[in-house]
Amino acid sequence: MHLLCSKSRINSISKSNTVPRLELEAALLLSKLVARVYRTLKVKLNINNVYLFADSQICLAWLNTQLTRLQAYVANRVKIIKELTGEFVWLYVNTKDNPSDLISRGVSPQDLAACKMWFFGPEFLHDSEYTFKCILNIPNDLPEVKPAPMLASHVTSAEKSVPDNIFERLRKYSSIHKMTRVLAYVLRFCNNIKTEKPRLHTDFLSSNELHQALMLIIKYEQSNQFKDEIHSLHKGQSVKGKLISLNPFIDKTGLLRVGGRLHHSNIPYLQKHPIILPKNSIITKLIITSEHLKLLHKGPTLVLTNLSQRYWIINGLNEVKKITQKCITCFKQKAIAAKQLMGSLPAERVTATTRAFIKVGMDFAGPINVKLSRSQMSRPRYPDVPSGQ
Repeated sequence: MHLLCSKSRINSISKSNTVPRLELEAALLLSKLVARVYRTLKVKLNINNVYLFADSQICLAWLNTQLTRLQAYVANRVKIIKELTGEFVWLYVNTKDNPSDLISRGVSPQDLAACKMWFFGPEFLHDSEYTFKCILNIPNDLPEVKPAPMLASHVTSAEKSVPDNIFERLRKYSSIHKMTRVLAYVLRFCNNIKTEKPRLHTDFLSSNELHQALMLIIKYEQSNQFKDEIHSLHKGQSVKGKLISLNPFIDKTGLLRVGGRLHHSNIPYLQKHPIILPKNSIITKLIITSEHLKLLHKGPTLVLTNLSQRYWIINGLNEVKKITQKCITCFKQKAIAAKQLMGSLPAERVTATTRAFIKVGMDFAGPINVKLSRSQMSRPRYPDVPSGQ
């Protein structure tokens, strides 16, 4: 065993990278060098196996992780390494047995010339009984890894199969319709992976699926905004605070609704007990915006009246006004036209030095078509309006 070639690179001073990222860059540099040497040697030599060593367990753990779970910086470099060294085996080596550390940590030319590990490799590779086995301790807290959403394998209801971070990811959408449709497809997927339920394979979403997704979004928002009130209702205690006048209750689906005294009325259930929506909420703003666009940019009073058929928004009129006042289309329609600056009145009109009607003026208007009789055609007339001073 003897040294064939080596390659190193100086870290940039302007860019500050973490140590695991620098180790990954070193592995990428090794992959490019080994791939080039392998293509050159396999023309004349029969190479059975290629083993690559790295002293970073984090770097080796990244190489054994799916690309979709890694952050962009790490995933792009791991992808290149796997493409270059797909047929090779990556192994772990202790830092004290790694010859490449002599370059990265620095060594004098005299010591390098007399270093056997640099030219002939570490001692364990000269052992005839050594077996190439990868003993790797993957860290529990692996950096540069995206949090993976976990779906429960055994669930009893649709909302239990959707973790909280799914709802947080839905906040990136600026439309309640887009948010609802994305969650509806997630719920359909959760339904299809259950073996005991029939699978849905239609090319469109049903109204029930969309309604169920919207109710789950509202329920999650209520659980964040009205946490104390919901906790009190579950314990059978009276609600305190801003919702005490609404006499709220929790329905069968877990939604917080307005109580009131209309239980025996014949109006629809949504009008008797509308869903309570919090103020200063992203979901509330998206629902108001959707209703404002649906009504073709009507005013806040009409928008709030339509929303009151289904929802009860805390401080509703002010919340609706916040949305309508920021609407660009409404702002353009309410633009005030420029007004002509009138000139000053003549001195004779504003001074009272003479008696009335000493000076008389005449204002003309027209032409105005006037028809004198049924047999005669209309003729233009110029009426005059006398004015005096």
